Amino acid sequence: MNSYVIEGGNKLSGTVTINPSKNSAVAMLIASMMNKGTTTIGQLPDIEEVKRIIEVMESIGVKAVRTKDGKYVITTPEKFKIDRINFEAAIRTRSVIL
Repeated sequence: MNSYVIEGGNKLSGTVTINPSKNSAVAMLIASMMNKGTTTIGQLPDIEEVKRIIEVMESIGVKAVRTKDGKYVITTPEKFKIDRINFEAAIRTRSVIL
């Protein structure tokens, strides 16, 4: 498995191409919440697990907008609203523990 070591002090930007499987899609969505700013993710599979994770993310203040070309633009808030989490969507997904 390849790995990357990122040492702080500089702004990180770029493009990563991933396999559009459920597991990688969910991981990318969760990882996007660590970014202060906007993340664009393409090739997400149109499956319930992805939809539920997006519902949970939106319930805590994340903005997730699907563009005309099928990409998602994820914008994180200054502060997550954990007390507003959508428990019903969270219960319906196995990935919310991430």
